[in-house]
Amino acid sequence: MLNSRIERLIGCFATACLLGATATAGAGDVFVVDQANGPGTDHLTIGSALSAASGGGTILVRAGDYDERLLIQTGVSLVAEVGATVVVDALAVLNTGAQDEVIVRGIRTSEGGVLTVSLRVFGCAGTVWFEDCVIPADHSQVLSGGGYVQNSTSVVFTRCDFQAPTDDLVAALEVVDSTVHVFDCTITGAKGSTGLFGFPGGDAIEVRGGFLHVSGSTLHGGDGGDGPLLCAAAGDGGHGIHMAGTPGPVVVLVDSLTEGGEAGAQSNPCDKGIPGSALQVDAGTLTELLVDARSLELSSPARAGQIATATFTGNPGDFVWVNFSGTQGTGFALPSFAGYLVLSLPVKSFFVGALPASGQRVENLFIGGIGSVQGATAYVQATWFDINAMQFGFTAPSAITLLDPSL
Repeated sequence: MLNSRIERLIGCFATACLLGATATAGAGDVFVVDQANGPGTDHLTIGSALSAASGGGTILVRAGDYDERLLIQTGVSLVAEVGATVVVDALAVLNTGAQDEVIVRGIRTSEGGVLTVSLRVFGCAGTVWFEDCVIPADHSQVLSGGGYVQNSTSVVFTRCDFQAPTDDLVAALEVVDSTVHVFDCTITGAKGSTGLFGFPGGDAIEVRGGFLHVSGSTLHGGDGGDGPLLCAAAGDGGHGIHMAGTPGPVVVLVDSLTEGGEAGAQSNPCDKGIPGSALQVDAGTLTELLVDARSLELSSPARAGQIATATFTGNPGDFVWVNFSGTQGTGFALPSFAGYLVLSLPVKSFFVGALPASGQRVENLFIGGIGSVQGATAYVQATWFDINAMQFGFTAPSAITLLDPSL
């Protein structure tokens, strides 16, 4: 168990540190969305809740398939209720201000559209954070990608699943001139279609310019499409990561499985496709850190007076400290530390202990009172120390949304 000092920290940190640092006036408001109009419902649609929360705050969404294309243009927390499956058509976060913070947790998109994507982040000067999201593209549309990030200051993906559609030519996640951190995600490129010839598979991630950090993730390029009859060529496999653009991107890879897609098959003795590369570097610089990725996951949302869990995963014997911040950070590295801290300074740090032989430690966190506000979000990332390697580093991050018990 965490010592009582840490247990008490959650409640007092949320009120004194988190809310005091929040810039938006409505940051303490919570808007409950439930298409079934159950008790305590404020809105039947997420879109109407976003309009009401234009000054900030938390939108708590109960289970449902919401036939909506969401647009976020200001700081807000959009979170699914515990255990709820929340599906929307598509989601865009556009042109947020430098002081805006957006967090989206537990949301699944269902489609993109012709020449569109399921998730778009564009022109965001503020920070954007996605956690436990599933981003599949629409398999029925042409050139409908999974995720697209362009001209944005800092975007974090933690434990998200990107799935590009079958029979398409796009990457599952495309990053253009942005800073993006990917933690513990699974990203799969599109399988090439079969037409007059086999089309190439899509890349898992295509990055053009900017900075990309990938930790503890699995990236698989899409398989090439099979060659049809009459000796037409089969498609090439997609790449795990494809680096391109001018200027080229900077990519840092930590303990991630990257695989190219398989070449498309050809039954005749004609042109067979070429397998994709795990890492295709056409431009830019690639650095691979030779350390094991570590993870942190907080159960969220959590209500005052209840117990939340923090799950630390790493190597047996790792010493772990937990760091709390009231705001997201843009990501930076510390000398002699592996990985990147994506919390804003200053942080509150407390020693947890050593990981057991299983490499996983689960702690119960008692959620104290959060004062007069209805809700708030804290951002958490752990520091680890491997005594055998004499190495410090940072885990994947996680966010916890704290709610009034009446909600």
